[in-house]
Amino acid sequence: MFGHAVTIYYESVFEKHAALFKELDVRPNNGIGDVYSKIAGHPKQAEVEADIMAVYKARPPLAMVDSGRGITNLHAPNDVIIDASVPPVVRDGGMMWNWDDKLAETKMMIPDR
Repeated sequence: MFGHAVTIYYESVFEKHAALFKELDVRPNNGIGDVYSKIAGHPKQAEVEADIMAVYKARPPLAMVDSGRGITNLHAPNDVIIDASVPPVVRDGGMMWNWDDKLAETKMMIPDR
């Protein structure tokens, strides 16, 4: 289910770069971080990264695991992210860090079924 959430959120990127992602063996089940690692050094790296950044402007905002480095909750399928994210959201009154490195109201969804 995690991979499905990744492909839906970044749908325009996965559609536009389908052939490249197939060539590079990008696996959405490994998160958007897999895209970044597989395109590193590729001639189309800048284009793909620009398309990913465009998604963040067009789609609903994502909570940030590390806003300083641009790491979202969709970067890796990791129970640690969930385990590390839920307590601060509760502690911070239903808020999580955003792209501006500020707390913002959030809704949580854990795609586990």
